[in-house]
Amino acid sequence: MTVVNQMSIGIEHEGFSGRPPTDRQLAASIALHRYLAQQHGIPADAAHIVGHGQLDRMQRTACPGSRFPLDRIIAAVKEVALGVA
Repeated sequence: MTVVNQMSIGIEHEGFSGRPPTDRQLAASIALHRYLAQQHGIPADAAHIVGHGQLDRMQRTACPGSRFPLDRIIAAVKEVALGVA
């Protein structure tokens, strides 16, 4: 895990497992993801924007949870990268 921490940016979201974020939380998360992707040249795809469980399959298998809209966040970041938004 140490190497992952040295080569990644972690974002912690407030909430409860199994519940989706509020509209305000989602908007703030999208804005933060867009900013970080632009500033650091992070590709807007599921290979580069991942949930915690994809990095730590032993202890964090349910993180960020099945109702967390990671696909919506990636799509929103991609829109900006493509000049759509």
